[in-house]
Amino acid sequence: FKKLKWREVVGLNAIYGTLDLDNSNEFVLPARTFSLEEKPFAEAYVGIENIFRFVRIDAMWRLSYRDKINARNFGLFIGFNIQF
Repeated sequence: FKKLKWREVVGLNAIYGTLDLDNSNEFVLPARTFSLEEKPFAEAYVGIENIFRFVRIDAMWRLSYRDKINARNFGLFIGFNIQF
């Protein structure tokens, strides 16, 4: 890792909140959308960045709401970051 100048990334994303039903008529939610219940949504990830100086690869695990229909509990993500 040090010779290639890669960096390890570890993190946690979480969100908690509610959707007021009075406002739900103003926009249309996608079919796969669900509202949060009594617990927050959370996911953890590990990754490698600085591959070829602009590529990042993450492996992400869902920590909550794993029982939802069609829920993906694991995913691989590739990102690009170009800076001038």
